[in-house]
Amino acid sequence: MHLKGDCKGKLLVLTNYICVRLMYRAFRCDIFIVFQEIFIANFALEEKAIMIKWIFKKIWHWWGWKVTGTDPNLTPKKIIVVIPHTSNWDFPVGYLMKVWYPLDVRWIAKSQMFRWPFGGIFKAMGGIPVNRKLAKDFVGTMIGLYNEHDVFSTAIAPEGTRRKVDKLKSGYYRIAVGANIPIIYTKFDWKNMEVDYGPPKMPADTWEEERTYATEYFKDTVGRVPENSFGYPFDKK
Repeated sequence: MHLKGDCKGKLLVLTNYICVRLMYRAFRCDIFIVFQEIFIANFALEEKAIMIKWIFKKIWHWWGWKVTGTDPNLTPKKIIVVIPHTSNWDFPVGYLMKVWYPLDVRWIAKSQMFRWPFGGIFKAMGGIPVNRKLAKDFVGTMIGLYNEHDVFSTAIAPEGTRRKVDKLKSGYYRIAVGANIPIIYTKFDWKNMEVDYGPPKMPADTWEEERTYATEYFKDTVGRVPENSFGYPFDKK
């Protein structure tokens, strides 16, 4: 279905208003109530998309976060690999940046997140559900999506859980190989409050080589729950 520009703008406003409302319900932070009222007061304005970006950027900087590394928008097709993922708080950090930066990227998450009543909302926010029992079919579907588009990006957390893991899931690597696209490794560094984008990197010849590279790359990167961070316990220096 094709939407006119004003309809698209209002749909974007509605989606992000719902996002802010969900953030308040999940984290009970009063700052989100303020921004909710701003959304309601300005819903009819076409300029609201600009207002949304401004508001989200203010929240981002108020929170103390910054962006470092390369500009992922310079790479039209890529898979963004986010590590470590230790807390539900990683989601608002990522979504705030997606909106204000802005970053044209879809995000991949377990299918349980997309159940009623929030499934439609998460999909409107760019989410792509993955059924872990059908991981092989999912990889093939993602490769097909990349092959159908000249510009397409997804983000994935290959730890697959907020709990402590010692090994990464290989799905992102198989997608990158099958679609012949670069990987951008991205650190969610809660210690330094940085989202750091690494340089675009074509996948290695084998998964073992790629896993070794990723393990070294994210060494000592601290998540919101440090003891659940990939690579923990960190080397003492």
